Amino acid sequence: MLFFILGAYFYYSILSNQTTKIHIEDGYILIDKKSHPWSDFTGYTLEVEKANNNIKNIVLVYAKGYTIYTINDKEENIKDFSKSLDQHLPLVGSFEQSFLEKVIRLLKL
Repeated sequence: MLFFILGAYFYYSILSNQTTKIHIEDGYILIDKKSHPWSDFTGYTLEVEKANNNIKNIVLVYAKGYTIYTINDKEENIKDFSKSLDQHLPLVGSFEQSFLEKVIRLLKL
């Protein structure tokens, strides 16, 4: 069981270090090279670091799940992106996470 958890952690670490480019278009959002229509999403939320109030992650919420992207950009670009995203998706206060997902994210942070 320990090897499974360690393997999952290392797999997650490898995936989380990849750079993803996100572009907002009129009818869809382009994530890397794949387009997703706005109707796929129910909302989005921004995760903020408690220590310095910097925006750390953007979470795109689907009807049956979510995807978390770590933000590595200038604060001005993040604000502009968020304003553009507001025109297409509602900002939600929270999203559903399982206990295992919360533990994995705490270990990662």
